[in-house]
Amino acid sequence: MANKVWLGGAAAIPQVSTLTVTGTWVAAETITLKVGASGAEKEILITVGTDIAVADIAEIIRRTWGGDSLKNDESRNQTGNNVGEYSRITATSSAGVVTLTADDAGVPFTLAVTVSSTSGSIATATPTAATGPKRTACVAPAT
Repeated sequence: MANKVWLGGAAAIPQVSTLTVTGTWVAAETITLKVGASGAEKEILITVGTDIAVADIAEIIRRTWGGDSLKNDESRNQTGNNVGEYSRITATSSAGVVTLTADDAGVPFTLAVTVSSTSGSIATATPTAATGPKRTACVAPAT
């Protein structure tokens, strides 16, 4: 019979998720971000203003996530720097894509995005899953 032994050989890798903004956006459409375990998610609601290009929408999400000042007439119900689940994840944006990187390698996060828009959308992906050394493996006992 095999014994479970902690090998600790896996590298600690932070989770990286992306939000890709596409389509046509108009003022007053909304984006809802949810981070956390199912049933206990922390929600941030963003209302789009007159900055409606996809790169602007991505930048609004990044500014909201990090607690930065907004540029124009968009609004939000709170900022990520005030919510624990968001504060351990760093957001960057470039050309309509928001990249979310966990600050703590090996610690995964859950993310859900809901859009209320006539033709704008946001696709989510996780190109890099969190992994770390605290895994178990079955190995045969020494003889």
